[in-house]
Amino acid sequence: MATGTVTKIKKIVVGRPISTVQEVRTIGGLGDTQTTGVEDGYFLVYNASTGKWVATGELTLDGGSY
Repeated sequence: MATGTVTKIKKIVVGRPISTVQEVRTIGGLGDTQTTGVEDGYFLVYNASTGKWVATGELTLDGGSY
């Protein structure tokens, strides 16, 4: 490199650039949620077989063994 030469970096890209951003104003507007019939007190529970978050009023918790 010659004396007095400056190298300028114009752009660094790590990963794949995002071309568009979608604005979502509600949870139901997300592509991986199902909120049909949602009511006060409902939970979002992940359903691995559908790959979606589902609103449900029923929730069973297993505290395990002690």
